Amino acid sequence: MNSKIFADLAYSILNRKCVIFIGSGVTADSGGATWSELVTYLKDEYKYQSPLNDNFEIVSDICRKNGIERVYEKIKERLKNAKLSGPLLKLMELPWFSAFTTNYDTALEDALKSKQELKIRILVTGNEFELDSYPSELLCIKLMGSLDFPYGQEGSMIITKEELSKAKEERSRLYGYLERHAANLSFLFIGYSFNDEIFLDILNKLRAYIGPKGNNYYVVFREKDKPDQEREYFLKQNGVTSIIDEIANFSNKLMEEISLRNVKDYTKVRVIYGKNILSIDATRVSQFLYDYS
Repeated sequence: MNSKIFADLAYSILNRKCVIFIGSGVTADSGGATWSELVTYLKDEYKYQSPLNDNFEIVSDICRKNGIERVYEKIKERLKNAKLSGPLLKLMELPWFSAFTTNYDTALEDALKSKQELKIRILVTGNEFELDSYPSELLCIKLMGSLDFPYGQEGSMIITKEELSKAKEERSRLYGYLERHAANLSFLFIGYSFNDEIFLDILNKLRAYIGPKGNNYYVVFREKDKPDQEREYFLKQNGVTSIIDEIANFSNKLMEEISLRNVKDYTKVRVIYGKNILSIDATRVSQFLYDYS
């Protein structure tokens, strides 16, 4: 994997100029579900069949046939134990500028609260009117609602096509946060498929108003989820760099790069060589000095 990607990403994170964007793929193996898995779960629960292919249309149809409040409670029950675990949980310690998620579950905010020294503020309705650059706080912005909110209440989960269309107007301030972050900061997407086009639509809007931005956007895809050639080209044209790796492996590599570049981490022996960082085996310092003297 290109070492420059990790170097640039680590630099942005350590200078608190990077946003983490978490999708449902991060909790699929720890109590959560991807959107497709959730739809399959509902289809099985309600023995649903139809010729529909769009997942939001499928859920809308299931809600019409079985009652939206019943389906809503079924989703809450399915996702209530979702959590972040392993190396990914370690990433929650890093100095992110903000955090975004399209997840209904509370895994991201729970992990941030357990790992961050900063105060975590949750934005889910768009009417919280928080400052997005307060140095002692980290905003966690939930774009698709939360299972913490009962059905029909402001901030509730967006599960149907109709609700999605309505939310783009009623929760426009949340998407405004995303626009401002995209215009000024780098992003790291983990477990996010880009299938809903939320972020790419915003990049198109930014280009229309202010031209292309020089920010770096990165997305981690597992090997089995990597985009096809057309999708990969489309992402690249939108300034998004794909990283094909298992999430745990990527997290470990990034944390190692962060440790090397973090001057407060005294567990590493390193030498700054131009813009590069040379890691040194502490047991072989004398050999290193001999080789490079």
